[in-house]
Amino acid sequence: MPGPAQYLHALGTGVVLALLLKGCVVQGFKIPSGSMLPTLQIGDHILSSQIAYGVPSPFSDGWLWPLAVPAVDDVVILELPEEPNRFYVKRVVATGGEVVEFRQGALRVDGREREGPDRWPSGAAEFAPVRVPPEHVFVLGDNRDQSIDSRTWGPVKVSSIKGRVFLIYWSQRKSGGSVRWERIGAPID
Repeated sequence: MPGPAQYLHALGTGVVLALLLKGCVVQGFKIPSGSMLPTLQIGDHILSSQIAYGVPSPFSDGWLWPLAVPAVDDVVILELPEEPNRFYVKRVVATGGEVVEFRQGALRVDGREREGPDRWPSGAAEFAPVRVPPEHVFVLGDNRDQSIDSRTWGPVKVSSIKGRVFLIYWSQRKSGGSVRWERIGAPID
């Protein structure tokens, strides 16, 4: 029969593993605003893979071992250097070297209109062409009329991206409101 020391050891090991998983592998976030509607609803709780793009560096921004680069249509968690500890959820619409503009009711990347009318409402303000620098991405909220994003900040350094959103693990209307059962477990593409 195990004694108290074995139980404490098992409990300590579990706590350490949970902290490592939370900080280095996955992290949860709650969606507080409608900037990503219809993809993410206010009250959705999401999981982000902290290792989707590499092993995070504990010493600086970026990764110890890069594994991949953010791609167009990835929904990412980012932290701006000017606002540490404030996280944003946005969609990558262009990567380094591409030219982004919004004109005549359409998002254009390298002169080609992007598909997805559910993500590009025509009421969004036009902006002049912007070339995304190397090692940067251009991110937008899916709800263009209600989003603060690269149209305000400009292109974002890839090192500001903290993870890729992959799953809704809980969804509830307002605090104490009804649960959206149909959203629980929904993958984010």
